[in-house]
Amino acid sequence: MAKRRQLPSICIDEHLRPEVKTGFRDEGFRVFRAGESKYKSQDERDYLGQMYARNEVFVTSDGEFVDDLVESRFKRHAGVVSMPNQLDRQQQTGFVELAAAFTKFQVKEDGPFAMRGLLLYPEQTGLRVFDGENDHLVISWARLGS
Repeated sequence: MAKRRQLPSICIDEHLRPEVKTGFRDEGFRVFRAGESKYKSQDERDYLGQMYARNEVFVTSDGEFVDDLVESRFKRHAGVVSMPNQLDRQQQTGFVELAAAFTKFQVKEDGPFAMRGLLLYPEQTGLRVFDGENDHLVISWARLGS
């Protein structure tokens, strides 16, 4: 299992439910809310560089921000986890558990900066990762259910 000091920090968008913060923290991550940090009252685009330097993965429900990252193929970030607003509490809890497990696995395999440039998001087919150039299915919902 990845050691806590090797795991990236997780910055939670202020629009997400408190359970998202709790879910990552319960998995051993250092977690903080953007609105309760030095990033308060700033646009995400303005602090992505600082997050990159500090190895802080950003968890957001801002679809416009995520779309901009994908369109621009911007990769200089420590990792972004997209949590769509339409997920209910149970789905969010499951996705947080999956995102935390994926992040831990990546760190164990590739080191503490393994999430850099990756966008992790749920889609109808399953959990997907966009690396700035290619979009990959990590695991299908059908496979998780079996």
